[in-house]
Amino acid sequence: DAMALYRTRGLAYTGGDEPQMLRAYMVTDAFLKILGGEPTLGRGITAQDLDADAPDVVVLSHGLWERAFGGSPEVLGRTMSLDGVPHTIVGILPERWRPLSRSAVDLVVPLKPQPFWYTARGNHFLTGLARLKPGVTVEQARKDLSAIASALEAEHPDSNMGWSVSVRSLEEALVGSSRSQLLILMASVGLVLLIACANLANMTLARAVVRTRELAIRSALGAGRGRVVRQLLAESTVLSLCGGVLGVLLAYLVVAAFVA
Repeated sequence: DAMALYRTRGLAYTGGDEPQMLRAYMVTDAFLKILGGEPTLGRGITAQDLDADAPDVVVLSHGLWERAFGGSPEVLGRTMSLDGVPHTIVGILPERWRPLSRSAVDLVVPLKPQPFWYTARGNHFLTGLARLKPGVTVEQARKDLSAIASALEAEHPDSNMGWSVSVRSLEEALVGSSRSQLLILMASVGLVLLIACANLANMTLARAVVRTRELAIRSALGAGRGRVVRQLLAESTVLSLCGGVLGVLLAYLVVAAFVA
């Protein structure tokens, strides 16, 4: 449905209080669309920006926009110096948008073709990213691109010999190496939760035994079985809701620490 190329590199920014090295994505025009990163202000990278003679433009991350420009919407149209080259700011990325790399990315700039690309075919330094059409599987895409790779290998044996195509889902690319560890962690957490539930059930039963005299008195005073059951359910519901709220808050904090 759409395909893009990208690479990462560092760009020196010299327009602030002090020079700093910023991490940038160099991308083709469909990159942000594929990853749901349409700018909240301005525009993204277009096909016209990829022309070698087009003016240099840049899309800022939300974090860099706030740090370097105070979150001012008037930043659009201004220029910033990156590696000594003026770049016009054309857009601001969404606050919650996250890149593919583990580290934060500050900028997105056009990936302009370089003259040596057309002669040095042995440079395999770009990464491809694509969104499948509805109904198309990863395996179908792998077979399709493998056929193209085989044709290129036959047409350009000097540069493409031994080079094929690896097609993986985004989920597999991001967490594939950690899947087994995450499954073990999930099983461990589930076991601890099961032990906690068993302990709480035992405590509840013990508490019910202690309250046998109280419940007998309530029944003697006219409380029906339904009334007693409703009281016990209300007490258990309040306890479970309080525990659930505390558990969600604790999980939120622990997950944030785990990701960091």
